[in-house]
Amino acid sequence: MSTTRRHGHGQGTLRQRTRGRSPWTAIFFDEHGRRVSRSTGTTSKKDAEAILSKLVADVALRKAGVIDSQQADMAEQAKRTIESHLKDFIAKLRAAGRTEKHIKTVEGRIRDTVEACGWTLARDINADRLNAHVNDMRAADKSAVTIGHHLTWIKGFTKWLHDHGKLPRDPLATVKKPNPRAGRRRERRMLLPEEWPLLDKATRSAGERYGLTGQERAVLYRLAIETGLRANELRSLTVARLILDTDHAHVRIPAEDTKSGKGANQYIQQQLAHELAELVKGRRSTAPLFELPEPYVMADMLREDLAAARTAWVEQARHRPKLHKERQESDFLCAKNHEGKALDFHALRHTCGAWLSMGGVHPKAVQSIMRHSTIVLTLDTYGHLMPGSEPDAVQKLPTDVARSAKKKSSKKKVGRKKVVRKRL
Repeated sequence: MSTTRRHGHGQGTLRQRTRGRSPWTAIFFDEHGRRVSRSTGTTSKKDAEAILSKLVADVALRKAGVIDSQQADMAEQAKRTIESHLKDFIAKLRAAGRTEKHIKTVEGRIRDTVEACGWTLARDINADRLNAHVNDMRAADKSAVTIGHHLTWIKGFTKWLHDHGKLPRDPLATVKKPNPRAGRRRERRMLLPEEWPLLDKATRSAGERYGLTGQERAVLYRLAIETGLRANELRSLTVARLILDTDHAHVRIPAEDTKSGKGANQYIQQQLAHELAELVKGRRSTAPLFELPEPYVMADMLREDLAAARTAWVEQARHRPKLHKERQESDFLCAKNHEGKALDFHALRHTCGAWLSMGGVHPKAVQSIMRHSTIVLTLDTYGHLMPGSEPDAVQKLPTDVARSAKKKSSKKKVGRKKVVRKRL
């Protein structure tokens, strides 16, 4: 049975759903004239009346400008649960056109961080607890890249809370992401230009591996190197996405299948275009280009072909003992070189950017092909491979004292001749 206790005009109303058992609900109008219902959290009529009087008094103060209504609204938003704010944040990502896969990843990382830090309300979020969580992740041997991914989105979430007036300040603004290169557990190496012909030959002559013929694997590796496509992007390719009957053959990747959410046309050489045309002859346009194995075995597939190529290369020198020994001790065609850098399937994308840079391609073109977000990322990754960089640049500095002195001496001699001519 519902109980209602009415107050005078402008003083609000109290309602109780079940007499003596349910908490009283305060009903009043805010400073904008909107009807507001709010639980008092108490079954005591006396306490509920005091709370209602306080709420009504605050409305009057906001109307008079004594209380900043914006700050008051922000204080109420800070009392909301993180879960309710997260739903609004996810809705914002969907409205921005982010893919469901991206949204799921972001939501998962934010939830993991919130749970690990023990936060419930928006006002609970603080930098000290997050820094402690980062230290816990380091102790659990999480890489700097993994930690950075989690920080990126929890910081993005709190920045959104601040920018949209839900928190008076960004509580995580002072938290710094770790350097992704510091303590990196896995460094990738590129495939050397001298290694590729041997890998290509060995792969084509090998039998079926992981559901792909030798030719299919060789074409797959070459396509990965020429386009810089990631494994998931290659997995999404269908016959219809091959544009091969033009002078500028290319592979079309729609926005929903790229990491950045932006569509791309990745150009390929004519020889590869001819091979792809032969490979898909007679297939439906909706058929997948490659029946790729599970993501976790893609690196194993490449490394087995690499091992076969190395075995063949070493055996070529079996009748020349000295050369045979040198090849056995070399890291040529090894999955991991002497510097500890490993070659996995994603290293084929790295090979694309490295070979372009070594070939003297302009950095902006490398950035476009690799689809990097900034030129800084391109230069940081491949700048040391670009010809005419540090060694040649240093040679142009005017620090050669002997050469500079020689030039000055020759100038003085020319000057004296001119002076003599003038005197004559």
